[in-house]
Amino acid sequence: MQRTRSKALLLNTYMHEVPKMMNSPTPGRFIRLPDWPERLAAFIAEQRHRPFAWGEHDCCQFVARAIEAMTGVNPLAAISYRSAKEALRLLRVEQGLVGAVTQRLGVSKSVRLAMRGDVVLLAGQKRDALGIVVGEDARFASRDGLVSVAVLSCRAAWQV
Repeated sequence: MQRTRSKALLLNTYMHEVPKMMNSPTPGRFIRLPDWPERLAAFIAEQRHRPFAWGEHDCCQFVARAIEAMTGVNPLAAISYRSAKEALRLLRVEQGLVGAVTQRLGVSKSVRLAMRGDVVLLAGQKRDALGIVVGEDARFASRDGLVSVAVLSCRAAWQV
């Protein structure tokens, strides 16, 4: 009887706690929802003409909300900033943009392995930027809305 209770407790824990852990903001532990392709497409369509705004619709917030659309979890929910200066201060603490993304999504991979819904890093002249893969291209936040860049032009990728 005791053994049966232990099995039941283990099964209950597995059924209720493991999904929470797997969809928590632990590096590389996001699970996409069953309808994630439709959610991502709808999110991209909604954001198409939205202009860049620090802390609201910059590359980090755009990518975090795209991840939330696909998984139900926003990896930046607890972080807020309103200016480039505040964002750069936060990134310094997190060892740069690559460090911040790696802390949330795990180890990066080659852009040649990037798939739809993954996060990519584009090296810029002044600043690097994050985007979301939508096929052979990735979408990035810009002052005029979303722009497309070839995934193979990017420097790194992370799986979502």
